[in-house]
Amino acid sequence: MSTLAKKYKDFDRCVIIGNAPSINDIDLIDLKTKAFTIGCNRCLDKFKPHAMLFVDRAPYWQQLGAMRPYIYNHNGILILSDTIWNNKVNCRGEPVAPKFCEPFEEISVTTDGKERIPTFKFSDVFVSGPSIALILIQLAASVGFKKIGMIGIDLVYKNNTHFWGNGKKYGATPIEGHSLKRVLNILSIINKRAKSSNINIYNLSNVDGPINNIFNKMQLGEFIK
Repeated sequence: MSTLAKKYKDFDRCVIIGNAPSINDIDLIDLKTKAFTIGCNRCLDKFKPHAMLFVDRAPYWQQLGAMRPYIYNHNGILILSDTIWNNKVNCRGEPVAPKFCEPFEEISVTTDGKERIPTFKFSDVFVSGPSIALILIQLAASVGFKKIGMIGIDLVYKNNTHFWGNGKKYGATPIEGHSLKRVLNILSIINKRAKSSNINIYNLSNVDGPINNIFNKMQLGEFIK
């Protein structure tokens, strides 16, 4: 947490970066000078953000060769979920992340009679769901950002689902086993809880997708000015 704090102290906003094809149209290098950036999965193939989040085991192994230069040449920060090493965890099925993440249902999560909801505190367990955006939002908010932008999280699953190609060929179907309606419902819930904590989340992508019905739309240039 202290490492993240040192990194983001010069920024008053954060941009979380998914792997949708829309990031091909964005000047990510310039973005890094204007906002704290958190990438995920295979983002290192495209861009070296300030911090990288790995939750799924497959992208972790795919990016393993790029991690050492990322850390030493780009002063990057790796944030790893325990799902990567727990053989009992299937990141695209059940169960989901026993420690770093807890499964996030439509309303709330009950474990041992206790309601599990996003607290946006780094010391607490994060809740997880069918989109990595859920974890990225909690991570950015737990570091302390009140203004969070999203790029590359479009929820448009046609042809090339990722900037690097068709995810279905590599076992990376974003909503495998989940309906798009459920994904949107969960993101809607966390957005409402973020607003109640005075955290504002904006969709910065130019893609006309269902995510626009959940988060306020803003142009990237306006967000970083």
